[in-house]
Amino acid sequence: MQPSRFKRLLIAVLLLVIIIGIIAASRLQFRSAIQTTQTSQTAIPFVPLNPIILNGKANVTFPSSYSILANYSLTLINKDRVEGGFKALTLSSISSAQQHANSEMYYGYFSHWDTQGYKPYMRYTLLGGSGAVSENVALSSCQDSTHQHIEPCTIETIENAINGSEWMMMNNDTICCDNGHRTDILDPFHNRVSIGIAWNAISSKVYFVEDFENSYFLTTKFSYSSGVVTIQTTQTVPLFFTPNKDILAIYYDPLPQPIAVGFNSTHSDLQPDCLGNATTCAGESTCGTVNEAMETKPCEYWGAYDAGRLVGYGFLPCPNGYYCQNMTMTGSTAFYANQWEYSAYKLSGNFSLTDITPNYGNGVYTFYLFDSENKNWLSLSIFVDS
Repeated sequence: MQPSRFKRLLIAVLLLVIIIGIIAASRLQFRSAIQTTQTSQTAIPFVPLNPIILNGKANVTFPSSYSILANYSLTLINKDRVEGGFKALTLSSISSAQQHANSEMYYGYFSHWDTQGYKPYMRYTLLGGSGAVSENVALSSCQDSTHQHIEPCTIETIENAINGSEWMMMNNDTICCDNGHRTDILDPFHNRVSIGIAWNAISSKVYFVEDFENSYFLTTKFSYSSGVVTIQTTQTVPLFFTPNKDILAIYYDPLPQPIAVGFNSTHSDLQPDCLGNATTCAGESTCGTVNEAMETKPCEYWGAYDAGRLVGYGFLPCPNGYYCQNMTMTGSTAFYANQWEYSAYKLSGNFSLTDITPNYGNGVYTFYLFDSENKNWLSLSIFVDS
């Protein structure tokens, strides 16, 4: 055989082998694509236990894919923060966000308020939080990557829903919420976030909760006994106080009562009715039109998210040699701590609520601790039911 003919034959054989390989690879790739498509269309069930909070505890069910979905969510949040020039957050061990996502899915509603009558800061305290919390909630659907079609709930379509919710809160929040969600995401003092993800595999609804935390306490002791609140902390970053500047703000809510979901439908937005909207609540923008909150007096609940009714300001102790008298003005009492000692990284003190609780009685008293740089360190809820 001539070398040229042999060379041509060899080239032909090689081309034939290459063509056969391409066909085989194409068939394998097509088969793999079919298998992937079939797998992606299989919905992932998620059935949480009843998530109600009893005696400060709750059955918080985490989906089997929680780690994947939570870390995906955290990546989106931190991408937005880093692009905005803020530090990335770490994932919190507090389960308040997952408990609330489960509650929304389990009972079929959508709100910062839950059916037990708890607000975000109450749940945070009851479930072990010791810093300050600010909550975002979003409701979306399992959907394709173009956010055009509702799909069965798989890892991919749940991630698409989370991605869509995060984008809306960051970029389309003006009309809805005056950019409140965006402000939460980009708050420079936040350092952790508790993430909650729950979905209904039948309706394809996805409940997404972000509980942003200011969690800087290494050790904490908060107690209430005989009308006296005691605080003892050590913290990881310096806390600044200025003499004669108010340091504590105290808000009041009535003791939580069960709230029925209105309209006999799912996904209702739980809101107080302000006694049928007959009364305008100052600073209140979330009064509903049905008696879901079962108010007994006007503006009793002050919204599903608002921090209750401002009832007191706490100041540093009265200086030696001076006489300081507690005063009540426009429903709020200004009082002085009994004892208050602090350095950059330590804080201890106690103060009496006896000038406040007689005016409002049993209820939830929530304390916000601000330093002179207006950083909020605390949203501690104390339940008074004597």
